[in-house]
Amino acid sequence: MWFYLKPYVSNSFFDQNRAYAGLGFNLKPTLRFEAAYINQTLLQRSGKALEQNHTMMFSLFGTVTLFKR
Repeated sequence: MWFYLKPYVSNSFFDQNRAYAGLGFNLKPTLRFEAAYINQTLLQRSGKALEQNHTMMFSLFGTVTLFKR
């Protein structure tokens, strides 16, 4: 969880907040799959409404051996 203190003066202490949760699975010794969810809450510029952003991330990571020892 991150908290950001704004460099400008505003009526609100709160600017934005994020929550993150993720899982990873090894499919093979050289292949990994990860799925994650991010929820971002922002205070809109008007200072009167909160905005919610929901994001799903899916990643596939692979490793290869370029040089044999």
